[in-house]
Amino acid sequence: MKNRAETSGIEQKSAPPAGGQGFVRLEGVSKRFGDVVALHEATLDVRRGEILTLLGPSGGGKTTLLNLVAGFLLPDSGAIHIAGQPVTGVPPYRREIGVRLEDRRPRQLSGGQQQRVALARALAISPKVLLLDEPFSALDKNLRGSMQLELKEIQRKLGVTTIFVTHDQSEALSLSDRIVVLSEGRIRQVGTPGEIYRRPTERFVASFVGDVNVLRARLEEVDGEAAQIAIGAAKLAVPAGTLRGCAPGAPVELFIRPEQLRLAETGTRPPARVSSRPIPIRAVMWIFT
Repeated sequence: MKNRAETSGIEQKSAPPAGGQGFVRLEGVSKRFGDVVALHEATLDVRRGEILTLLGPSGGGKTTLLNLVAGFLLPDSGAIHIAGQPVTGVPPYRREIGVRLEDRRPRQLSGGQQQRVALARALAISPKVLLLDEPFSALDKNLRGSMQLELKEIQRKLGVTTIFVTHDQSEALSLSDRIVVLSEGRIRQVGTPGEIYRRPTERFVASFVGDVNVLRARLEEVDGEAAQIAIGAAKLAVPAGTLRGCAPGAPVELFIRPEQLRLAETGTRPPARVSSRPIPIRAVMWIFT
């Protein structure tokens, strides 16, 4: 089960000013390994001084994107710029990048010490960009939380632009200025933690980030920006969103975060029951307020 996002922490996050956009820029970058498309036409701006997290399942393209920025891989197509300069063909040692990869650390130290040494090495050259590939994945929960706080404090003091890879959604939601959700080599959504959690733009993002309850419903009608759906005997007015173009009577799924559910006294609302039996679905929508 996915960890529930801490909504108070999410709401406090905000992205850096837009004036710093494009400090690191990918323009239509693709990378293949044989028949496998590891990254498909990725276009992305990383703002100066922000922590941008690449979040997604294994094989989603996170580490490939990071290695392309670092220069350890060359793109099959597209261009990469750092601080306004093209670096697509520039070797890693000339990109002024501090890199902390998961398998590069001293072996005789404790987990926390290893991470601190690796981070210090990456920062020692005063890099323009700091790249971190799941640096805390091997640590226990308490130490991981402590290291996250240390990283955030150091990053804020130095103001270094940071690209952080993780598959841990709680880590991404608590640490990031913005999040890039990837799957199957494609960028699915880019936004602040609050936007990703509360305003997902597609089904994968809604189901991957945070816990969610899925209610089976039926579309009654769509009228402009509003729609009406039926959940059993209950009628619910919702934003039209992804329901435009769906015919009345179509089955839909309603995604609701656990913290948005409330208990009502008996008799004040239509009865409900819990069910997990799947049915064919033609449309999906979500209500995150």
